[in-house]
Amino acid sequence: MSITQYNIILQFLERFEKNVFSKTLRKIIIQSVLIIEKEKNMKKACKAISILSILFILFTNSAIAMNRKIPQKPDIRKWQIQFNQEKISSYAVVYDVRTPEEKRQHLTQGRVNGNVILLIHGQQQRPLIAYEFVSKLALNSKSGIVVVPVVDTPYGKDPYWRGDLGKTVILMEMTRHLLAPDGIRLEGYSKITEMPVMIDNQESKESNTDHYLPITSKLTIMGWSHGGLLSRRIASAYPGTIIGLAQITPAGYIHWGFTRVDKTSCLLTYFFVECGNIAKGIFTGEFFKVIEAAWGLSSGTFGDALRSPSTCLTSHFHILKPFRPIRDMRDCTVLADHTVAPVSHLKHIVVMFGASDFVFHPTNACLPGDAFEITDEHRNMFWKKYFKSTDPNHTRRTVTILPGNHIGPMAYPDIYMRTALIETGQYQ
Repeated sequence: MSITQYNIILQFLERFEKNVFSKTLRKIIIQSVLIIEKEKNMKKACKAISILSILFILFTNSAIAMNRKIPQKPDIRKWQIQFNQEKISSYAVVYDVRTPEEKRQHLTQGRVNGNVILLIHGQQQRPLIAYEFVSKLALNSKSGIVVVPVVDTPYGKDPYWRGDLGKTVILMEMTRHLLAPDGIRLEGYSKITEMPVMIDNQESKESNTDHYLPITSKLTIMGWSHGGLLSRRIASAYPGTIIGLAQITPAGYIHWGFTRVDKTSCLLTYFFVECGNIAKGIFTGEFFKVIEAAWGLSSGTFGDALRSPSTCLTSHFHILKPFRPIRDMRDCTVLADHTVAPVSHLKHIVVMFGASDFVFHPTNACLPGDAFEITDEHRNMFWKKYFKSTDPNHTRRTVTILPGNHIGPMAYPDIYMRTALIETGQYQ
């Protein structure tokens, strides 16, 4: 054998030195090497080398995934954010399930495997909601990292940067701040406003200030409910960094009315009906998931409102600040298409509707009510209406209908997790 072939095998063995598959793999590899040496037959040698190659591909990632451990619920990080002459509260968790071997590999190669996943939760939900779904995202993703930032509704001095547009800036800066301690910087990042963002009195600066971080990564962004709409807006704002989008039971596909009052009141009506629909889960074995979703929404909404008076005293004052959750609800009524949030740069887009989701039902988005009834005509209408600027030759596009209602990711975490990861090219 050549020195190169021996080196490949040695590197392979070294990688699995502490792996549960190591003994079996060593035997297989040694037998393959003996075949090459003993037979001196090119045909058999090629077969043996092919076997080694296949084994390397199959076992490298799967063995690492097998070594990953289900994470404990991560600690919530609480920060005070200063943006647009306002101080607001933020919360975040990071699911990092990488093995020590993976971390060393990422450091050596200077980038993570796959993309870091940025997950945006729904309307006023807390960062630890849907733990089972999110932890499985981390365990089965190529990178092994899921970042979940949450911030109160921005309502600062400049009206343009209130609500979702302000969140777009803040959530991205929080993500950069969360990844920096692990030596990860976001590739292709470029700020979208000169307005500074202060995180615990530390300014988050332009990307050239974190060039010293040794590991780079792109982002795949995923969003649920209102977070599905917001994730598209963030993906549109940062085309150099975000290359994949997964929307889960998302907002942004319904025309709710013509005035602010019409849109907000109509959405609220549908939302309360969906709450009744979700509540039926109490009698079908989903009691704790229903309670978790209800508590997350109520605590987030009331907390956002109750924390607003203190921000009036310490920063920008506005008489409507206590009602900023209503601004958040109004932003949830935006009809997102290529004119509002163009995403032609993305390599992967997957949109997942819930079959029994009353508030964002697939029939409101040019689709039938069942996944088996979706035809090419439905798909073409959907992509033409909402993603007109995307090119199917450049972007892998998937739209589907999955089981469950608006809390489908909590009731059916496995199917939503697999669909999101597979269709964005991030499944391990």
